[in-house]
Amino acid sequence: MKWLVVAVLCVAGCVQPDLTTCGSNSCPSGLTCQPSGICVSTDQLSSCSGKADATDCVYGTNAGICVSGACLAVNCGNDIVEQGEVCDDGNRSSGDGCSFDCQSKETCGNGYVDFVAGEQCDDGNLLGNDGCEANCMLPACGDHVVNTAAGEECDDGNQVDGDGCSRDCVSDETCGNHVRDPGEECDDGNHADHDGCQSNCKIQRCGDGIVDTGEQCDDGNFDNADNCLNTCKTPTCGDGFIWLTHEECDDGNRDDTDACPSNCLSARCGDGFIHRGFEGCDDPTQIASGCCHADCTRPSCGDSIVECDEYCDDGNHDCKEQCTEYCPAGGAGVDFNGFQGIDSTTSDTGGGSITERFNGDIGGMGGNGYGGAVFDHSTGKKIFLSTENFSDASSSGDLIRGGDGGFQQRSEPHPDNNHFLGYYTDTVSYCSPDGAGVGTVDSAVKITVTDACGITYSQTYSGDEVEGFNWPTCP
Repeated sequence: MKWLVVAVLCVAGCVQPDLTTCGSNSCPSGLTCQPSGICVSTDQLSSCSGKADATDCVYGTNAGICVSGACLAVNCGNDIVEQGEVCDDGNRSSGDGCSFDCQSKETCGNGYVDFVAGEQCDDGNLLGNDGCEANCMLPACGDHVVNTAAGEECDDGNQVDGDGCSRDCVSDETCGNHVRDPGEECDDGNHADHDGCQSNCKIQRCGDGIVDTGEQCDDGNFDNADNCLNTCKTPTCGDGFIWLTHEECDDGNRDDTDACPSNCLSARCGDGFIHRGFEGCDDPTQIASGCCHADCTRPSCGDSIVECDEYCDDGNHDCKEQCTEYCPAGGAGVDFNGFQGIDSTTSDTGGGSITERFNGDIGGMGGNGYGGAVFDHSTGKKIFLSTENFSDASSSGDLIRGGDGGFQQRSEPHPDNNHFLGYYTDTVSYCSPDGAGVGTVDSAVKITVTDACGITYSQTYSGDEVEGFNWPTCP
């Protein structure tokens, strides 16, 4: 700047030194014009003699760098783009196209971070996914740039969940991407069921809507009244849950006598089950026969109604011996002890016939036997025998019965105590199958009676053995 001093002195009236034009400047005597239009001293030239441009140099007390063979002081803001400067707009301010240190034209991709221009980074290129985005911003979720190097799976320009890209940009919020997103219970990275995490990203459990091993059903709810219990078992009668479309009740047992029988239909008269505490009977066939009332109550002896298998009912229990409830299982029994036995006589041994007889003394008051009657314990009364109560029961060794006859009853007054004699006879014929004409007949009579309870009893009475000679040969 010595020439400037000289020029000022000249204006003050001094002698004007010799000036050398140097670009837009004028160099005074002793200074050399640089091709760049800068006036330099011999010290500046000698300091860079033999040195390459951009080499550090010193002239006087000034430090600089060699530019076109002269040592020039670096002076950002002098409106001269000097060596080492990228730009120089004549000031030391950033944000106007040239940084305050003249090192950047403040464009993204020049390798210089222009903070005033809003840059967060500048890696010298306009590429993304390399740690610094093409807009010179650091990678960040929500910047609308999917930075895979930073682990981003998506970037929709915000940091909100539930819109197809998670708030941290690592999930596209689809089931099976190995990221548990909001609303997912699990995400194992696949769409397979039965592996602990179902294909709908729900934890495997009863009630997830998928039938897994060990489950009979799974309808995805916990309603015990539909077609699948909340234990994932198929509903059955007796499980304790009312299956609405199939059951009216379900008390969890198989008891047919309580309010809910084993068919899970509410107990009612006529269902065939006796409802304990409410019904005395319940049988459609009994109802039809009169042995069970229509309201499932049992006919009772003493209600003045002769019904079912009762023989009488006079409205009191004095007739109880003739009502069916007096009859025990199997009948009350019949007493045959009044019989005095039979005797058999031969009326024509040569002709092959004998007469079987039953003699019974039917006693009255003070009598010592029933004779021609038996005692029915179900009614407490006698059953007087008639012809149909008797049948022949004779057997023989080598003889065969041939022919038959009917019993005849003959009753006649007895002169003593109004007794009378029951007299039954049957004449039967026999023949010899081998023609020998000899044999023995074991004579017997079988008596059959039915008591008031409907039970049939039989008793056989043996008579005398009858030996025969010259029995006719059987045809």
